[in-house]
Amino acid sequence: MSTPWVIRKNGMFYRAGSMGYTSSVYEAGHFTEATAKRHAETRGIYAHPLEKFLNDKPDRVRFEEPTVTADEVSAYREDTGASMWEAKAELRRRKMGAAFEKFRAEASLEDKVEFLLDRIEERET
Repeated sequence: MSTPWVIRKNGMFYRAGSMGYTSSVYEAGHFTEATAKRHAETRGIYAHPLEKFLNDKPDRVRFEEPTVTADEVSAYREDTGASMWEAKAELRRRKMGAAFEKFRAEASLEDKVEFLLDRIEERET
């Protein structure tokens, strides 16, 4: 099978069958080189091998729920005198805050939207 190509216009990828646009290379339609180059004959439309975008794109950033270990809870309880429940809740709150900050800083807009959609789906099921 030949290398798939993608078509871009105004920074957006054509969807499969040229049925709309997407900002996600993962949702982009795959075209033959000849078809992509034929579209690219029009001003403002560009054809590229799909691998160009996959090789340049870093791994997707996923939000990871933090875990709290028994040792962390014990140490926090010793330092603060908190109950086990209070220690777990506080440590989880702190780790969740740090995880969200990391996700905000490193995730692409696409990753953030996917995260929100996953959360909405979880609440509806």
